[in-house]
Amino acid sequence: MEQQEIPELDPYIYLCLLVGIPASGKSTFCQEIIAAAQSSSPSLKIIQIEYDKIEDEISSEFEPEKWKETRSIAFGNISSLLEQKVSIPTIILVDDNFYYKSMRKEFYKLVIQANKNLEDTIRYTEIFIDTPVETALERNKIRERSVPDTTIIRINKILEPAYSYCYNARFSSLPDFIEYLHTLPVPPCLEEQEKIPMTQSEAHELDLQLRKIVGSILKSHKLPKSAIKALTQLKKVFLKEVAAGSDKTEQDFRNEVQNLIDLHKSS
Repeated sequence: MEQQEIPELDPYIYLCLLVGIPASGKSTFCQEIIAAAQSSSPSLKIIQIEYDKIEDEISSEFEPEKWKETRSIAFGNISSLLEQKVSIPTIILVDDNFYYKSMRKEFYKLVIQANKNLEDTIRYTEIFIDTPVETALERNKIRERSVPDTTIIRINKILEPAYSYCYNARFSSLPDFIEYLHTLPVPPCLEEQEKIPMTQSEAHELDLQLRKIVGSILKSHKLPKSAIKALTQLKKVFLKEVAAGSDKTEQDFRNEVQNLIDLHKSS
């Protein structure tokens, strides 16, 4: 990172979700920002939430359930941080892939809710790490925590664009990043339709659709008993959430199933 004058930030919380394919450089971006801040702006507090680290702390062995547990723990940790009023600028860097908008939307909504209690002192942005898939595949070969190449290629294809507030971090310095954060407005509320719980017949129809998806997966993949158990539990939880009014779709379920399969392959 270049040595430049660091702009002053308001004493707010700045929630930053890192968006990008595996091996795109998200963790490196975090490390460079943290190192630059420590040497040139000690009054700036930076917190890094690493999904991979949380997952490893849960278990180093293959456990299909730990992907969902990781996301639950991370969300809980961030939720707690957003409940605190800060006296110095506090940047929270959330290090994950976040390739679907639905993965980021829950944090955006969390910021909207937290701002009601903290007098609009929380800002939100998505940091897009724009790295060519060929570069990521090469980096993946020498990573300590590598993933299957097919996972990188798949995520590159399905990566959804960010919301309005997005920072392209491919060419960056700490002053540039801080200047960008300084321009962030209070996140506007999302216009959403009222959630209506499913009828019994709709829930039954969805259950049949999910059963077909699970059946297809079991036919095309050789999974251990632990993965099959996790897949069944995933279906049960997903159906319960949707029946209660969640805006998740059948495609979201397919995405969660694929994440479970990827986790099994990388173990």
